Amino acid sequence: MKKILIILFLLSCQMLFAQKKALVTRLEATIYSAEKTEGKNALVNFARQKGVSVSNQTESQESFLIEMNLTENALKKLDSLILNLGYIESRNLQTVEDVQNNGKDSLRIVFLQKKMQTYQNEISKMDSMSNRYFKYWEDIRSMEEEIYQLQANQIDARQRVMRYSASVRIYQESIEKGISFVNMPGLEYTMLFVESPNPAVSTQRYAGYSLKYMFTKGKSYFNVGAMKAQNRTEADSLSYSELFLVGFGQDFYTRYLGR
Repeated sequence: MKKILIILFLLSCQMLFAQKKALVTRLEATIYSAEKTEGKNALVNFARQKGVSVSNQTESQESFLIEMNLTENALKKLDSLILNLGYIESRNLQTVEDVQNNGKDSLRIVFLQKKMQTYQNEISKMDSMSNRYFKYWEDIRSMEEEIYQLQANQIDARQRVMRYSASVRIYQESIEKGISFVNMPGLEYTMLFVESPNPAVSTQRYAGYSLKYMFTKGKSYFNVGAMKAQNRTEADSLSYSELFLVGFGQDFYTRYLGR
């Protein structure tokens, strides 16, 4: 019977101080936005409305960072929210194994228990009305409270199965003043359909290729190309067999329009 009790005691100690493996789902995102302040307000309001725990919030002139612990449902809604905050440079959602290591807490508990026993032995020899007695008594109460808190943390760690956290950083996207040049050549295929072709002037259909060269960040471009008649007959020798294209334009892109 004594051996059985010893085995049960050892098993209970092993369960108390064992490492607990839990799953942690973490969302990490980096966003560039022309309106960093609006993005920051959206994230702060989200955290306030959902009642999530914000573990870190840091802001500078160039960026805003918020880190939070939240529920699975709140994490899904946050993942949808960030899609509307700007250009997402990176987004990483992963579930990893989180080892809840209670080793340090266990050592601390053993240390406090031994220290508390020493204090109890000393206090039994003191005058109960002395200042030293009250000092030792307060230290013992403090150690008891710390041991209780450490043991409560260990129990909480064993009960956790899944945790969710997120880290979102928004950078202020700079908008250059003046013209910002780029070097972006491209190839374009063009078809032209003539609604009422004149046999002596044009055929019904032309097709060909052109070089489209974009030269500003605001998508200003020019193109040069040529098209050949597709259904020109030998009898129609007066119509144009080739057409040459030269063009200049500006794609609509509101953020960098014209620049």
